[in-house]
Amino acid sequence: MPRVGKQDAPQQRLVVAAVLAVLVIVGGLLVRHGTFARLDQWSVDHLMRSVDTSGQPYTALTLGQFRPFATGSPLWDEILATIVFPASAVVSGLVVAVVAAVFARRQRLDLAALVVGIWVAANALETLLKHELLRPGVYATRPDGTLVRIASFDHSYPSGHALRACVTAFVIALAWRSSVPLVALWAAAAPAILVVTGAHVLTDVVGGALLGIAFCLVASVVADRRGEGCRVRSG
Repeated sequence: MPRVGKQDAPQQRLVVAAVLAVLVIVGGLLVRHGTFARLDQWSVDHLMRSVDTSGQPYTALTLGQFRPFATGSPLWDEILATIVFPASAVVSGLVVAVVAAVFARRQRLDLAALVVGIWVAANALETLLKHELLRPGVYATRPDGTLVRIASFDHSYPSGHALRACVTAFVIALAWRSSVPLVALWAAAAPAILVVTGAHVLTDVVGGALLGIAFCLVASVVADRRGEGCRVRSG
């Protein structure tokens, strides 16, 4: 059997990234057709500590982007929401901007452009998929026993927070290699937190995480070809 040399690693990562991207798109189509409706409903009924039962639709410029949690939230929900808050569009964007400035100060404008580019592209694709993919209704039970459709889940695949957690962790690790264990742990915990706090159903966070990993794999290939020492391997 032929040995796989180091020169083959970038191609392998690109193949894995392509496979993950296909899985995300196929998964989105299955979500839209209700294939995972029972799984999503189960995650609401059994995994979520709390969920918004107001019936209000989600918009991109709502609570989760500017504040970690709603006023009056349970203490544990406040703690968990604060942990995942850096994955919001606003905070993660600021983090990426800081890292880009650090690379620019290091005279690495190519890496500065890379971290900004991956963040913009990932968010653009996530927004497009959310707009196009409408899932069947997911319901929650109010304290009075009535069922209400959770409108915020209608267009919530894939999870932008799960995606940005991966991208933000990668960007930080690219600039500071010593941060890898901490940011990797945070990115791995973010999807579970998003479900427990009622922000997303299971399929949302799986789709968002897979898409984020795909973007990070592609970015790692670009970074390696630019001679950056911090490499993210697919295996």
